[in-house]
Amino acid sequence: MNIDSLNRKFFGFLEKDYGFKYGKSTFYNQDAEFSIFVYGDNLPILSLIEISIWFKAEPKCTRISFRWIAKYFGLRLDLDFEQMPNSLAKNYSKSSSALQECMPKILSSREEWLLPSMKLYFDWEQKNTFHNNVVLMLSKPDVLEMYDYIRSKDPSWNPSWPSWTPS
Repeated sequence: MNIDSLNRKFFGFLEKDYGFKYGKSTFYNQDAEFSIFVYGDNLPILSLIEISIWFKAEPKCTRISFRWIAKYFGLRLDLDFEQMPNSLAKNYSKSSSALQECMPKILSSREEWLLPSMKLYFDWEQKNTFHNNVVLMLSKPDVLEMYDYIRSKDPSWNPSWPSWTPS
């Protein structure tokens, strides 16, 4: 089964229930895009799925993986990272179910979840990808743009950096 078929099979509810259109691994309407990326560490086995969500009224730096939104809402995706041939179908199913559960909140209360989800992602990246190396982290234009966006919405927010705070 090809990726477009899987996208439509598992995420067709975006078209049917919410009026999104589909093209090139993205469900979209005038307000939002839900992009689906499929990848794997052991090619040719594609086993992992990631959904990114972006609301067009927001800057592109607010595009965020659904897993951070799910985490904010207290859902565990429990994706299968075993890289087995059937892992992809399992991960599609789990991601689809979680997205269906969250869709009403995602579409109706972006103000509630967007900033906290971005902060969860930022904190994780800070600790796990950049190992608290703030200079390196903020040297990446996309990270700096996200940092500036979060600070513009919540001036009191300051990531837990050891001893250095950007001006």
